[in-house]
Amino acid sequence: MTFLQRWLRLVPLVATAAVLCVWNAASGRPAWFVVGSTLVFAAWVATTLLLRSGRPTAGLAVAFPALALGSFLAAPGEGMLLVPVTVLLLLLLSREQVPLTAGLIAAGIAVVGLAVGLIAFRPDVGIGGLAAMALAIALGAVGGVARRRDALSRRALEAAREDSIAAREAEVRIRIARELHDVLAHSMSGLILQLDAASALLEADRPAEAQARVAGAATLAREGMDDARAAVATLRAPAVPAESAPVDPSARIADLIATHRALGAEAVTTVTGTPRVIDGASAGAITRAVQEGLSNARRHAPGATAQLGLDWSGSAVRLRVATALPEGRSDAVAAGRSAALPSDSPAGDRSPGRLPGPRSAPSPDRGGLGLVGMKERFSALPHGGTASAGPVGGEFVITAEARL
Repeated sequence: MTFLQRWLRLVPLVATAAVLCVWNAASGRPAWFVVGSTLVFAAWVATTLLLRSGRPTAGLAVAFPALALGSFLAAPGEGMLLVPVTVLLLLLLSREQVPLTAGLIAAGIAVVGLAVGLIAFRPDVGIGGLAAMALAIALGAVGGVARRRDALSRRALEAAREDSIAAREAEVRIRIARELHDVLAHSMSGLILQLDAASALLEADRPAEAQARVAGAATLAREGMDDARAAVATLRAPAVPAESAPVDPSARIADLIATHRALGAEAVTTVTGTPRVIDGASAGAITRAVQEGLSNARRHAPGATAQLGLDWSGSAVRLRVATALPEGRSDAVAAGRSAALPSDSPAGDRSPGRLPGPRSAPSPDRGGLGLVGMKERFSALPHGGTASAGPVGGEFVITAEARL
């Protein structure tokens, strides 16, 4: 609303006050009554201007005497001045900038002024007349309080809506970060290991094995691209319908284990119970947890065998991925850090019959974000879930449970 539009809204108020003043003056009433009622109408306009200008204290200073005078003169004026009195109360009690206590005091002043005026000018009116006039004041007060509560409710709803929007945006950002991490941590770290090993093999004059490593890197890159496309498709689609489709994660888990072994790592799998189709969110969480556990094993404990256990018995799927902690690196692994560990077979080792291990290289995950994302996935599952990771008895163990 523009400045001009805001002030043009006062035109009906000023016109109404002016008409009432003229009618009051032409009705042959005493001069003192005409002067008093004119002051009340002027105070009505002035209070409105002051409140709209953001000056509630000055508005109250004008409104209090106007309410006392207007309610006092309501009896000799046959109730005409109850109009500005009622509207003033409505205005004061509806404005959030005016303390509610001050508005209630204003209502009390109006009631007292009305009672005194009736006693002074119309003692014959009786209880019925007093109640009728007091009802007009009460309507103004109740209407003002109702409008104040309505304004507060609208503001609370708007704040809740803004909080909801901010929460949804944060959820989207976290979801995107999880998907990007899961793709990068798996495919990029695998590429680094493969290409690093290929480079070391070439330096060791073992081109055939190096070529096999490059071919494996190409395969991993294609898989990473497929995972990236799938992640983008998931992020573009509505989250709930896409993730609610039933899925059997066994095939995807088998692919992850095969890739892990193709990268030169070892894994032993133990399955309890019968794998079955589960909801997409739980299947995705389990799959990503397996991926995170195997990726961490390759980064932090090259050469160690990952022990992967899946328990399908009961009303939950339980996962456990355990890898022996490299000596002297338990603190780094426990903290979820991803600085590459030194290889058991450094690039400088050229002894025949030994496959050079991966060189130390930067990893896409520098702060344990994969473990954080894993826990977030399980905590957000429709039926609930838990995930934890940390050193246990010389091993780094990831455990997760998705309730079905």
